[in-house]
Amino acid sequence: MGTGFWKLNESLLKQKKYTESIRNFWNSWGKEKLKMNILDWWEKGKKSIKDITINYSKKKGVIIRSREEYYNGDLENIEIFELAEEKRHKKEIRELYDKNGILRESKEEIINVVRDFYKGLYSSQNIENEKIKDYLEGVKLNKLEEADWVHLNPIMTNEECLKNTKDFQNNKTPGIDGLGKAFYVEF
Repeated sequence: MGTGFWKLNESLLKQKKYTESIRNFWNSWGKEKLKMNILDWWEKGKKSIKDITINYSKKKGVIIRSREEYYNGDLENIEIFELAEEKRHKKEIRELYDKNGILRESKEEIINVVRDFYKGLYSSQNIENEKIKDYLEGVKLNKLEEADWVHLNPIMTNEECLKNTKDFQNNKTPGIDGLGKAFYVEF
């Protein structure tokens, strides 16, 4: 199983050192914009922001872990940690039926059931290419005229971009880059 998608912890945006490091990077990165394709520049910039964020978080994590060790004796008495552990157990899949109706209970068996399910779901079988080709050739699509393209592809203004960004849901990312509304509004 993979590690999932990375998502910015938006609480970092309240930390002055973090926002300063992002602003410093972005100011210097902006000078590179004319040296490469704009889409490549944008994607590399987002990747760098992710790397800066992860490194910053790791440094903060070391500090937090050292505090945790210092207070370790008291941690067992804090009710919130018990609640978090209980909640984690509720979210775990402890048993699952496979495609043959056999109950699987070990972690490895459950992972195999899930993997087999998605492998079957996303695999192609018995594809008749001729039938697909015949079907697609019969589909009649309207072509856009030049006037339609102009109307459908206008350049967005900065005001439109900002308005659309503010319309994003909080704590959601509009894509797989992991950067959400709070990040785009901040920077």
